[in-house]
Amino acid sequence: MWREEFMDRLFRIINENISDAGITTSGIAGKMGMSLRNLYYRLDGLLTVTPSNIIKEYRIRYAARLLTTSSLSVDQIIDRCGFANRGTFFCNFSARYGTTPKAYRQTNSGIGSEQEAQ
Repeated sequence: MWREEFMDRLFRIINENISDAGITTSGIAGKMGMSLRNLYYRLDGLLTVTPSNIIKEYRIRYAARLLTTSSLSVDQIIDRCGFANRGTFFCNFSARYGTTPKAYRQTNSGIGSEQEAQ
């Protein structure tokens, strides 16, 4: 039971701070009221990825969701998802989805094609 509550709290904190490019695992640990070492200790065995990778993956998935459900520009999505560097976003997004954000939007929703038709 504590594992579910712990993970729910972890993801809630990430979600609440997703647009903050400066959010770190240390900052998340602090918001959870524990040391960084304790955060890693509690996550050991629960997950196979690091807290940093959790944040990155959460941001990428959030960006994908915004691409398909909003008409925000790619730059606005980059900012909303907390990426400080446009190049890092494109590299991570392409590695995860195998395509550019623009192509992903066009393939997975009508938003991109509607904008270009105007």
